[in-house]
Amino acid sequence: MSIISGTTRMVYEDARWFFLNVLILSVTLPLTALWIVLGLIFDMSEAIGSIAGPAYFFIPSFAIFGFKTLLPIGVGMGSTRLQILKSFYGVGILSVAVVVFILNVLQFSLVTLSDWKLNFRGVLHPGEIFYEDYHFLSYLWLDMMTALFLFGMAFLLFSLFYRLGLVRLTLCLMAIVIPVMFLYYGGVLDPLIESLTSFEWHGNVVAIILGAFGAVGLAITYPMMRNAPLKPGSTKS
Repeated sequence: MSIISGTTRMVYEDARWFFLNVLILSVTLPLTALWIVLGLIFDMSEAIGSIAGPAYFFIPSFAIFGFKTLLPIGVGMGSTRLQILKSFYGVGILSVAVVVFILNVLQFSLVTLSDWKLNFRGVLHPGEIFYEDYHFLSYLWLDMMTALFLFGMAFLLFSLFYRLGLVRLTLCLMAIVIPVMFLYYGGVLDPLIESLTSFEWHGNVVAIILGAFGAVGLAITYPMMRNAPLKPGSTKS
């Protein structure tokens, strides 16, 4: 087995355990079964089922903890940091896409059953803000881009913390937050805020923006982490 395929297999095994064994089999499927049982037994006509919450927690968690755990193991196996990073990008994004697809299939099943037999209104989903009726492909597209946003932004924040350390990262964030606060309370940002709030946000537009932010976030992490040290930056300096 080559170093590249071995590195990819290592990331795959970690992602499969994290997403399939823990998220899907241990959390999402039991939660789906619970809503079906509750809908069959009790009158929950005012309740709205939700099974997407755990996925929105696990996706950024994998982005934060996955690479940190795999980096020293991969280097110890003889892989390069660049190989580990590329494998993490590829396997991570593909795993997130598969998880989101499975999640939407389960949501579709719950929506169909709720219309047919179950005694609750439907499934709680951000798509209800943008779409009047449930559409599988529209909800799937929004979930895919939201997942990419969570994965990319979480890995970006982790990369910044890993390279800069807590103190430097906090100082950088404050260097951004303080000027923004002055601009906001000084009224400089009012035209921008009014234009954003008055804009009619469509679900597809929101999905594209979220996905773009996630992709840009991942792109920024490449030069930051391609030569990353085995240990994160000091949290005390």
